[in-house]
Amino acid sequence: MRIAASILALVSVVACGQTGPTNPGSNPPQDVTLSVSVDVSAFSMIDQVVVEVTGPGIATPLVFNLTISAGTASGTVTVPAGAQRTFTLTAFDAAGIATHRGSVTVDVAEGTNALASVTMLGLQGDQPIVGHIGTLIVSIAPSSDTLIVGDTLRLTATVVDDIGDTLNVQVRWATLNPARAWVDTAGLVTALGSGTVMIVATYAGVGAAADLLINPTNMAALSFDGVAHYVEVPDANGLDVTSTWTIEAWVKPGNVAGAFQHVISKIGTGPDASYTLEINAGKLRSAIHDGVNPTQVVESSGTLTDNVWQHVAITLGSGTLSLYIDGVLDTQFAGSQIPNVSTRVLAFGRQSVGGQYYQGLIDEVRIWSVTRSGSEIAAAMNTHLTGSEAGFVGYWTFDEGAGDVAADATGNGHDGRLGSTVGPDANDPQWTTDAAPIP
Repeated sequence: MRIAASILALVSVVACGQTGPTNPGSNPPQDVTLSVSVDVSAFSMIDQVVVEVTGPGIATPLVFNLTISAGTASGTVTVPAGAQRTFTLTAFDAAGIATHRGSVTVDVAEGTNALASVTMLGLQGDQPIVGHIGTLIVSIAPSSDTLIVGDTLRLTATVVDDIGDTLNVQVRWATLNPARAWVDTAGLVTALGSGTVMIVATYAGVGAAADLLINPTNMAALSFDGVAHYVEVPDANGLDVTSTWTIEAWVKPGNVAGAFQHVISKIGTGPDASYTLEINAGKLRSAIHDGVNPTQVVESSGTLTDNVWQHVAITLGSGTLSLYIDGVLDTQFAGSQIPNVSTRVLAFGRQSVGGQYYQGLIDEVRIWSVTRSGSEIAAAMNTHLTGSEAGFVGYWTFDEGAGDVAADATGNGHDGRLGSTVGPDANDPQWTTDAAPIP
């Protein structure tokens, strides 16, 4: 009985010598390291694959053993550059009996070489040996993505030859930062730590990479009941915004029709009031008190929506107050007051002195000492910032997901306390994983 089997072996080059043509009259040829890979996953009887290299100037055949792992025999061979290098690949079973063999003859240059294909045929068959030399392309899908720590993602690698045929081969997966993400032999990625990481798939010396962004473990927000919940940040000089500032947050209102719901507030009755970002009857609202004149109020023309995440921002610069909804300028008001320097606490979810509670979710509160432009607000609102950006006064990501502290990510020390006491109490807003839609 005749048994015919074919195994595709791909020989590619990893440049180790100088590039450019050889000069036989001056220097001996440079050695070149080639990567050899053979897919043997369909042939369980194969125990060893040997590569033999012969050609002009190679007095004794060069012999190399490949290592078999996860259905692939792979390794490197180092040969002198030159013309007519013949690579013969032979597969053996556990008893040392040759089962398949194939060869290809190529010119090896001192530099990057094209891919050479070898078809190894079953030695009991009489089919001709078919080989070709071409280019190998490896690609990964998706090529980029965003994960949360603890998530998994299946990456898929595709290997295509020079004529566009997809090869049924197994790539090798690797991570360039195992502290941030790990990848198994089948391309399953597990996110371990926040930051960026590159996942690489290689086959026969050719590779492709996927760039992943790993976000913090607890992508969270705070839920306020509109009755008693709030966060309180102690007064500090840095929280007294003056003639240039930006205040922004993501909100998911539970009742936009409610009146005077304070999202970010350093205000209340009395001369010590300062500024607020609030929602009033569906409108984004700014209230500023300069300590002398009546409180100045500016409302948006557009309205907010219940149970939908929306980004809101208020800026002051050159005397002009601007209101933004979802990164788009909604309203401008010239001749704005400058907020009073106040000793009030900064509150999220109510007035700083109590009352006028907000119902809904809050995330990503940011206070700046600079006037952010509309393009800057739009570009950054969908991005997790580091807290070290120029002009930051306070940045509360609410990503703790538990506990009684909302930390200030700027390092300025403006940490917030949930509720009225250290520890659980009835005024604590609730942690939720329904966070702002920041990828």
